[in-house]
Amino acid sequence: MPRLVAKIQKGPEALKVRWRLEVDYLRGNGYRAHYVKYFTRPEDKVLIPAAAQDGSPVFTSEMNASERWRMFETQDWHDEVEENGFFGGTGKLYLWIPATGAEPEQPILTFRIGGKNPQQPLARQYIDQAAGTTHWYAYAVAKHETFGRVCEDGQVRFYNQFYNKHQDGQIGDAAIDMGSVAWAKGWPLYNLDRNTRNGPQNGAGGYGLFQLTWGPKLPNGTQGNGSSAFIPRRMIWNWQENANGAITELNVKLGLAQSLVNGLQATYPSSGAIPNYQNFTGTEAATLTYYNGMGGGQIRFIRLNGFKKQQKTCWTNRSGGWTFLHNRPVTGQTGYVHAVNTHIEEE
Repeated sequence: MPRLVAKIQKGPEALKVRWRLEVDYLRGNGYRAHYVKYFTRPEDKVLIPAAAQDGSPVFTSEMNASERWRMFETQDWHDEVEENGFFGGTGKLYLWIPATGAEPEQPILTFRIGGKNPQQPLARQYIDQAAGTTHWYAYAVAKHETFGRVCEDGQVRFYNQFYNKHQDGQIGDAAIDMGSVAWAKGWPLYNLDRNTRNGPQNGAGGYGLFQLTWGPKLPNGTQGNGSSAFIPRRMIWNWQENANGAITELNVKLGLAQSLVNGLQATYPSSGAIPNYQNFTGTEAATLTYYNGMGGGQIRFIRLNGFKKQQKTCWTNRSGGWTFLHNRPVTGQTGYVHAVNTHIEEE
């Protein structure tokens, strides 16, 4: 986080002033009013000092104009970061000289708080540690999700939480993929998840290293728990928290995948164990498919022993053998698992 300090240059000792800071981020990088209305969360707006009980902004107590307001050392700043994590967006600094009368309606300074991408080896190391041996392939997921979205020194780089510069592109209702668009340097890496030009908004899109797409997909959707809840601010502005969120989600999908594989093998016992697909075990391939979405492409419904309802599956049994089914195409005519596999590094 930036170390923000406010001071009036050469202010007279007798002059008393009051300060307040407002930082506001509009999810989806603020590209569309309809989206902002339904998907931006209250935690995306930060007020230092903290707001009053009715939500109205509060100024600091009076201080000498020559005195520095070291806002990053205040309890309100500490509490904000401790509770909700890093924050960024459009910052507005307000200065009130009580002797002049009413509180100011306009800031004296408007600026942006953005983020900086991690060094790629450091990001890989952190992901590997967070994923452990269970999700050893998690780094390849992050590589696929951020591939081609940010260039540095003429080279495409991976493990991007933020854009490193302003990037022009199609925005608004006409946009289908905003993955290469950035309104400002340091803005969170964001992809608009929408398949058709006039299709539904489809939730929060994808954010950060793992392009997390948590929360309701439509404005009238119901928020649940875990990845059914709105993505927390900390995962938008902190690449480590984004990685942690992805591992948490992969753990949930692993449980679904294990249940599916057990059901398949119980239904077709004579076919033996489900084989590997490319670099992944059968269960890992199912985990990745659940992570991206068990739907579209070749995915089908199947009746399995131990389940009351038909289940969607990325594995099927044909003529006594196992066949992997791709979900909706990601690259060419292949699905998500194949795309992630292209980023597996030979050890």
